[in-house]
Amino acid sequence: MKFTTYESRFDNKGTTVEVSDIGTFLEANRSPAEKDSSPLVGLYELKTHFTRSSTGVEQVYALGLDIDSGMSPKKAMELLDGWEAYYFATHSYTKKHPKFRIIMPLEAPLDAYSYDLVWAWVTENLMPENDKATRDPSRMFYLPREGVQIHHRTGDLLPLEHVIVEQERLEELREGLRPARQYSGECSLADVQEALHDIDPDVEYTDWFRIAIALKHTFGDVGKDIFTDWSSSGSKFAGETECNRFYDAQRPSGSVGVATIFHLAKGG
Repeated sequence: MKFTTYESRFDNKGTTVEVSDIGTFLEANRSPAEKDSSPLVGLYELKTHFTRSSTGVEQVYALGLDIDSGMSPKKAMELLDGWEAYYFATHSYTKKHPKFRIIMPLEAPLDAYSYDLVWAWVTENLMPENDKATRDPSRMFYLPREGVQIHHRTGDLLPLEHVIVEQERLEELREGLRPARQYSGECSLADVQEALHDIDPDVEYTDWFRIAIALKHTFGDVGKDIFTDWSSSGSKFAGETECNRFYDAQRPSGSVGVATIFHLAKGG
């Protein structure tokens, strides 16, 4: 598997490293007690020439969960009973208010879209206390401090195919409950642009990803300018160059077409 290491929280380029065993990697890369000077790790590989951003993630190799609610590690492991996981106290851990990190190995690497579905399934079904900020596939995590015990609980790996299919069906059901623009089966670029005006460009990453695929599937390279222009009005916009690269990297899917965009657009 491949992770990306960062010298500090101000580093956005990172270095790709090969990881044969998560426990060994964590032990060998412990951080000092001072948080601001501590290295971090992303549980993913970045695309070539991309800096750290959700659009720059090539593949994710493990799932990172942060539990800051005060739940005990013992309770968390009960919720994750049967699944393999590593866990350790974070820099801000106290006995009165436990804070800790969980890393769950994956049976296969995931693209950012699939990662988002797996993250949602785990958070909704296994670990509701998970910090919602970990949904970002490009999130950096502080490594364990010197002296902190790294626990390894053996178990099964998540059945990714089952999880992804189940979560996709749930998302489709939720979309079916949203008010949507009527899609007649045929549309022009202008129709799609009008529908996009009704969609917040700061939508969840999964929806943003699907919009890119829908445009690529329907309009090919012509849809790139529409996608980038729409995305640029959001606060998460990573820049025209990265947005264009992200669009170019998408592979059209027969199951995701322009109807998805009309489905996401609010009725008005």
